[in-house]
This record gives sequence, C-alpha cells and structure tokens, in this order.
Amino acid sequence: MKEISFKDELEKPVEIKIFNEIESSEVGAFGGKATNLAILKRAGLPVPDGLAISVASHEYFNLTGEVAPNVISVAEKAFEKFGGKIAIRSSATIEDSRENSMAGVFTTEYVTDKSKIKVAIEKIYRQANSPEVANYLKLQGMSDQVVQMGLIVQQLIDTNISGVIYTGVEGNKILIQYATGMGVNIVDGKTQGTTILVDPNKKNIIESNNFGSLPIQSGEVSRLIDHSNKIKRVFGVEQDIEFGIKDSSIYILQARPLTTKIEKVDTKETVAETLERIKTQLKLLVYKEKNELGTQSAVFTTSNFIELLPNPKEMDLGIFAYIFSGSDNVPGGIQLGRKDMGYSIGRESIGMMQYVGGKPYTSLSRDAATFYAGFPKSSNEYFQILVNEYLSIVEGNPDKANYPEMKLYLQDPTFQDLQKRFGSKAPEYFKTYQMFVQRMDNYAETFLSQFKDIQLPKMAEFFDRMSRVRLEGYSNQQLADYVYSVLEHLRTKSCVNFVKAARLGFYYSQKTQNILKEQTNLNTKQVEEIFAKLSQGLGSMITEANIKIVEAESYLKRCALLQSLWTILAQKKC
Repeated sequence: MKEISFKDELEKPVEIKIFNEIESSEVGAFGGKATNLAILKRAGLPVPDGLAISVASHEYFNLTGEVAPNVISVAEKAFEKFGGKIAIRSSATIEDSRENSMAGVFTTEYVTDKSKIKVAIEKIYRQANSPEVANYLKLQGMSDQVVQMGLIVQQLIDTNISGVIYTGVEGNKILIQYATGMGVNIVDGKTQGTTILVDPNKKNIIESNNFGSLPIQSGEVSRLIDHSNKIKRVFGVEQDIEFGIKDSSIYILQARPLTTKIEKVDTKETVAETLERIKTQLKLLVYKEKNELGTQSAVFTTSNFIELLPNPKEMDLGIFAYIFSGSDNVPGGIQLGRKDMGYSIGRESIGMMQYVGGKPYTSLSRDAATFYAGFPKSSNEYFQILVNEYLSIVEGNPDKANYPEMKLYLQDPTFQDLQKRFGSKAPEYFKTYQMFVQRMDNYAETFLSQFKDIQLPKMAEFFDRMSRVRLEGYSNQQLADYVYSVLEHLRTKSCVNFVKAARLGFYYSQKTQNILKEQTNLNTKQVEEIFAKLSQGLGSMITEANIKIVEAESYLKRCALLQSLWTILAQKKC
C-alpha cells in the first residue's frame, strides 16, 4: 500500500492500492467497482491488472479544483507499465452495490496519450459533481452529497468484441449481449449488437438475435458461461457483468449485482432492426471491398447462384461457398479450376459470396477477379480500369450483372478494344490475350477425353466407396473426418471439373455470339436471341451446328455455316 498525504485540512490521506491488496470491506475508501474487481482478481478471474485511488483524491479535487500531482504521477507510471494504454474508470461508493447499480451513469475514459491523463481524471470528477448526476440521484431519492468518487487506473485491452452478461434471466438462463470494439455503446444501450440467450448447464444457445452477422466461437460462449457462474457464486447474487474478448482471450472488466430481475427476453428482430442490420452489413462489405481492391464502388448481385440457392440457410451458403467460391482465405473450386486453366487468379476473389438478408449475394468485383486473363499486366490495373468499367456499366444497367461472363467481362477483345483502354500497351496486352486463347483452345481439345477417361472413373470410385461406409458406429471425430473428406473432394476435384466444363461452355458460347455479330448486321439483343435458340437442346442438330461454328477455321467456312444456320432457322420458323 502507498499513502499520499496532501493538505492538512483533509481528514485522511489518499490511498493507492493494486487490486489484490483491496479488502471487500473497503468500499467506503475505494468505491464499489474497485472493490468488486479486487474480489474477482483474487478469485482467479481474468481481470486486467490495475490499481485503485481512494475517494480522498476526489475530496482534494472538490477542495482545490485540481487533481493531486502525486495521483497524476502514479497514473503516469501505470500508463508506462501498461504499454501506453490505460482505462481510467469511475469507482463511486454508491455504484455497483446491491442497492444501486448505476450502470452507465459514470464515465470511463480510454487514454492513449500520457498528456491527457489529467484531463481524463478531471472529466470523471466533474461528471460526479454534475447537475445530470445530481438529477439522477434525486430521482433515486438520494442526495448528490453522497457521491464520493474513487478511481481505477487499469490496463486497457483493445478488445475485438465487448459486451454484457446478465445471469438469472427467465429463471436460471444467461443473457449475453455484445458488439465489435470496446463496448461502450452496448453498455450505454446505444447499439443493438448481438444477443444470445444460453442454457448455463448445457452451454448451448437457446435463442439469438443478429448472431449470424457477428458470431462468437462455441468455446468462447462456454468460457463466458463458466466465468458468469463463478462470479455469481463469489458474490452470492445474480450478476451484471461486463466483458471483452481479444484474440479468443476473455477479460472480465466489471461485475455488479443485478438490481432488476429479467423475467422475459424477446430476441426477435423488428423489421426496422433487420433493415438496419442489413444496411450496416452492406456498408462494411462495400468499405472492405473498396479498401482491399482499390475499386471506386462495389456491386453485389443475386445472379448466377440464386437459382441454386433460392432460400438458403446460412450453413447452406457457408458449405456452398467453401466448395465453390472459397472462404476464410481457402480457395474454392472456382479459383482452383480457373487457375488450372491459365487464369491469373489471386486471393482477391476468395469470399465472393455473402449471406445478406437470407439470400446469396455475389461480389461483382471479386467475381471479375476470377476472369483476369493476364491483361492488363497487373491485377491492380485490372481492378482500376476494367473492373471499375464493369461496375459503372452495371450501375447504369443492372441487367448486365446477370451472367456477366456472357455480356459484361472483356474476355474476347479486339485490338481496338485494348487500344481504347490501354493505349500504347495494347500490342503487349493483345499478345497476352492471344496466348490466353491458345491455352484455352488447347485445354478445350483435351478436357473432355481426360475427364471421361481419367477424372470421371476416379470420382465414381470415390463416391461409391463413401456411400458404402457404415456411419452408425462412427465417433463424432470420425463423422467429422468423413464429412471433411467429402467436402474436400468436392472442393478440389468434382467441383473443379464442373467449374472447368462451365467455363469452357460460357467462354465458347461468348465467342460464338461474337462471331454471329461479326458476320451479320444484327445487334447484340438479336444475336442473344438467336444464340438462345441455337443452344436449345443438347445433342440437337442446331447445337451441333453451333459447335461447328466455333471449330470453323476460316472466314469462308464460317460464312457457309452461318448460311446453313439461317436455313435451319427458317425451316423451323424460329
């Protein structure tokens, strides 16, 4: 213990103690918050290190209008010890007690600049003497003269998630509310955040609100329950607990008796809350995308996947994204397949699918990243020029986002197309494009035979073998390994072949449409309508003719084939 004497007119000296030194009987000297934290610290709970300054320092401030120099000196030493980041918290003798919670009444100051320590302490003391606090106390039937303010100087943890826990909800359940960041807004009721209602015995989530947007790990939920149960046992009453999570480590920041029993919790979202959550989610996605990719805007579209996943659950989309579009920095079948075909795929495309408002949305920018064929020379230039062009077109005509690989992305450019966009670099980029076309043609020549002769038998053998496994006797770990092996086969083999086949189909379909447009006076819409008729019915005469157009080696041969097509269309009255 360290004692600091100030002026003769003070009846007692200011005391400063670290948490472990404070006794539970010293509420009158150090306030409710400091005393509670000391009790928790001694009980082995993960309370950040700190020290408490007694209420005598507040008396000194009331007498002199100044913060005692020695108190500032001690706070500065703590600032250095705790790495240049401290939280200076109120610890009034009338707060955090069984009679008065006073949650959110007094402020906490986060200090990362040593020169701001004095200002932070003054702010807490002035607030304790403010008309707002006096009015609050009056409503509680108390006099403002009872405010005696101790202080806590504590290590500041830059938490990723912060929130509050209430025990004894709806009987014996535990209510946890949390949000990103340091949690002041959650405690003050300024943000909705995420709410989960849990069973303290089974440690499972019973109900939740907004959990999908900001989930926490099951292990973290379990540890929060364990800490809450222990705190309740330590104090012997239901508790209101503040906590923070940083990199999976949990910290208990405060605990006080729960003064109002929570009989019923409604975790259902209102329409307004749902809309606000979706808007916030989209804003974060747009910010992240523009920041990471360097694009001027962002577009999210339901095209391409909505027919496969019309009403997915979040787990449905998670599995689908893991297999096809990649997630958590792990490439999916799209990235693996197109990279194998010669596309210059980076990690920018991973995570292109998002679950927004119950629907699967695809990021147009990240989708476009899977079509980067090496021109222009750098991916940065690709995003800044071509992808920004795509985004601008779609903002003017949203229909262009429907299957953008067919009518939006510059996959089959003329020399003039490249010269218009890249000027003097056009010859280099056109050569890169021609090399890309050669790779695609070579791939198309060998893909079907390789798939039939090599890949398909292996796939059939794998799924036959997996279907014969008797799962009834498997342990949880064996079941998890079984599921993982199936998902990995889909991600790295079966769906990779699907991606390659689809890419070849779309690529040569687009080339066919370009040929039609080149050889006729039809506009884009007319060409698309004709192509839709040409491509109906796999194995039909029209489909065979469609394929032969792409295979035609000369201009005259293409013209002859087109003439044949016109004859077929006329006969069928298309």
